[in-house]
Formats: sequence, C-alpha cells, structure tokens
Amino acid sequence: TIDIATHRDAAAILAGSAHGLSGDKRLGILHIRSGHEQAVKAAIDTHFSHALTYIESSRAIAAGFYGPQPHALGTAHHAGDLIVIPRQGWLIEDTSVGKLELVSWHGGLSEWEMLIPLLWQRI
Repeated sequence: TIDIATHRDAAAILAGSAHGLSGDKRLGILHIRSGHEQAVKAAIDTHFSHALTYIESSRAIAAGFYGPQPHALGTAHHAGDLIVIPRQGWLIEDTSVGKLELVSWHGGLSEWEMLIPLLWQRI
C-alpha cells in the first residue's frame, strides 16, 4: 500500500491535492490544485510507475468509464481531475484524511477477497 500522506516520494502528490485522496484504495480520485497537475503526474511517473497508473478524469468520462452519457449533474466534479489506478497487488491510500480498516475492498481480485459468504433461509 502506498500512503501518500507518509511516503517520502509522494510529497508532490499530497501537496498538489486540493483536499486529499478520495475514492478508495483501488481507485483513487484526486482533485488537483491549480498549477500542480504536472508535478503530481511527474511524481507518479518517476516514483510510482511500478505500482500506479492514472488517467485524466475528463478522458475517463469521455471514454465511458462512468457509463454512457448523459451523466448526472456533478459527475465531472465528483470524478476529480485525476483517477489514480493501482496496478495488480498494490493499493493507494491517504491517511491524512482518515484510515478505514476493512477485511477486503470493492473489486478485490485476491483469492481471499473473492470468497463471498452465502446466507439463505428456506421459506
């Protein structure tokens, strides 16, 4: 897990973030402060390309990442400026905005996370 609040190479990412990382550990959303986009991308490219990739939110929306258009009002705002996507085996978090401990995360592909209990009752 890469914690942008504590990892020494993530200082530019945290500094460029308007209010920390949102989303979840498998799909981080960054709202970037004006003038910081290139520094944030450079930090990811230079220090974390083995673990993270990204796409501009506007490109993701245009490509159908959030489903077909038209979208609800506010979709572009909620999608932020940059979507940070961890590569397989990696997660991203920002403990400066809090820490959430869960057994697994949405979209988990590890063997443990794919075990889903089934409960039922005969009627």
